[in-house]
Amino acid sequence: MAAASSGPYSARVRRACKGDYNRFCPGYSLYGTELRRCMQAAGKAISKSCIRALIDAGEVPRSMLKKSF
Repeated sequence: MAAASSGPYSARVRRACKGDYNRFCPGYSLYGTELRRCMQAAGKAISKSCIRALIDAGEVPRSMLKKSF
């Protein structure tokens, strides 16, 4: 979830998840499946705002919020 204006994620997801991306997965491309696996591995450490943005964007299921917090 880098700050770049292009990529597969919405501006809201990029804003909400930028810190999580930089903290946990900075070496991963926004275009690969490896980023999704890295963020999943970070699990409960991912910020609530990032998870909510991902849920609202349809990137992860709503049940993820309950599992993460």
